[in-house]
Amino acid sequence: MSNEQVGIYIRLLCLQHQKGALSEKDMYKICSTHDEDIFEKFEIDENGYYYSVRLKEEIEKRKAYSESRRNNRKKKEDILNTSKTYVQHMENENENEIEDIIENDNLNEIVNIKAKRKIEKIAVAGREYSKQELFDFAWKTYLRKDGKEAARKAWDKLTIEEIFEIGKHLPKYIKANENADRQFIPHFSTYLNQKRFKDEITPSKMDILKQKMEEVAKEMSHLQNNTLQLPENQ
Repeated sequence: MSNEQVGIYIRLLCLQHQKGALSEKDMYKICSTHDEDIFEKFEIDENGYYYSVRLKEEIEKRKAYSESRRNNRKKKEDILNTSKTYVQHMENENENEIEDIIENDNLNEIVNIKAKRKIEKIAVAGREYSKQELFDFAWKTYLRKDGKEAARKAWDKLTIEEIFEIGKHLPKYIKANENADRQFIPHFSTYLNQKRFKDEITPSKMDILKQKMEEVAKEMSHLQNNTLQLPENQ
């Protein structure tokens, strides 16, 4: 197959991924003419619709996996702090389905061909949330409330994996800085753009001092409880 034929083939696979099957009109709209090399890669169902067997199997497998994971998902789980296993799998499946079809169709000579399906919803705790909904949740949680539009733009650039990193990092970050002067806390857009959510959270000086005071008080209490009590003179 020529590069032009490969491009047409990929477009047909993408369209099947969206519609489930292709009408004859769909085929000729993209192919312009009856290209035997391309048409022979598709089967025809009882209704006269064209489909790639391998792509159909991959789509059905992904749907079955998604349903299984959804049924097993715990009902009560923090929106952002849930495991990323399910969503990451979904992201990989969506990106790799068409790529796998190409790779297994003896088209290995074509390099860097990748058709991605844009994911607009993120499945968390058994239901789907838009990135906007998760942003609103994170914004309400964050300590500093200025620069919302800049933060929203930074959020839109995040990957799903990064959103889950934020879900794990943000509660600890807030706890570590809850007593800090708000002017010294970075804008949320800065937190996102500079990927502060990848930084290790170290305890503040106040937290260290508090911990040491608690340790001293504990030690004094221990010594007091173990002091030999002498009997009073009668």
